[in-house]
Amino acid sequence: MACRQLGLAARGEWLLFVDADVVLARECVTSALAAAREQSADLLTLMPHLEAAGVGEVLLLATTPLTVAGFLPQGLVMGRRWPLVAGALGKFLLFRRETYLRIGGHEAVRTDIVEDMQLSRLVKRHGGRLMWCDGTARARARPYHGLGEAWRGIAKSSFAAID
Repeated sequence: MACRQLGLAARGEWLLFVDADVVLARECVTSALAAAREQSADLLTLMPHLEAAGVGEVLLLATTPLTVAGFLPQGLVMGRRWPLVAGALGKFLLFRRETYLRIGGHEAVRTDIVEDMQLSRLVKRHGGRLMWCDGTARARARPYHGLGEAWRGIAKSSFAAID
């Protein structure tokens, strides 16, 4: 609900939604915006560096970028209009404002567990362009605290992401 309200109230050409656990380097937003403009992206997302503690949590989170790349080959995600080959990470969603409004924004995905994936599919269904960036040098996040929390969070998101 908060993202929806903020998206409607904002007046800029671009809208950035960042999760509360994400820490951005000073140049992160500027470089992401430049990349989105250069590539005519409607939605740019990035993979932050995922911080973890403990062996189990470290091993589980280390597979996240590989899993994303395996299930969402970037050439297909960014080069094809197929909505089924779409994906984004809610940790960092940089939208062209007009695209966000055209797809219905967060209101359109209010009942989805993994709204980031559904938002990316809507962008493609409406003819928009997705862009993924490696954000590991410019953003970091600690999404989980402990192996159990990480396991439950990844399982919930993974099953919902593949419908």
